[in-house]
Amino acid sequence: MGVLVETIYGNSSKTMLLPGNVTAFVPTQPLAMTMLDSLTIHAKMRYVDIMYATLFVALIIILIIIILKFVKRRMQSYRGAKGGVNQVA
Repeated sequence: MGVLVETIYGNSSKTMLLPGNVTAFVPTQPLAMTMLDSLTIHAKMRYVDIMYATLFVALIIILIIIILKFVKRRMQSYRGAKGGVNQVA
């Protein structure tokens, strides 16, 4: 990780003075394609992990809603049957 940070931001010991009394890091070498590919793959894997977690939460919520609707209908039918028995008696 330190190598990646140093590659992107440079080494703080390598600085130069710009006009206006501004200190800047000396330009560093571009990242190698293998490093860029591995970062891209890592980012895609992280995105997929987040999507699966979001999908899982959404499915749990949908399942809870379906169960609650089922319980509500069962209670309504039970009350309806109970009310029908009371009307006959």
